[in-house]
Amino acid sequence: MKNDHFKALQNLSAEENFEAYMEAMVSVGPHPDLLRAAQFCKERFSHIPFYAERAKKYPDFWLNFAAGSVNIGLDPSTGEL
Repeated sequence: MKNDHFKALQNLSAEENFEAYMEAMVSVGPHPDLLRAAQFCKERFSHIPFYAERAKKYPDFWLNFAAGSVNIGLDPSTGEL
């Protein structure tokens, strides 16, 4: 079954493949690790006005912030790399 899906994607154009990928991501939602990282970042940085303002303006701010390259490798238990 998995291979059938992969074969079907191979027959799509790059744009169609990207659209299929994005639809799948929207239907699945964020990875649990990303959700935990977003919660950690919110707890750690939301007291800073710069971040608090953006979080009010953009509903997905903490998810996007947590997914940023600066947070890759951040240990949620300690906040250190």
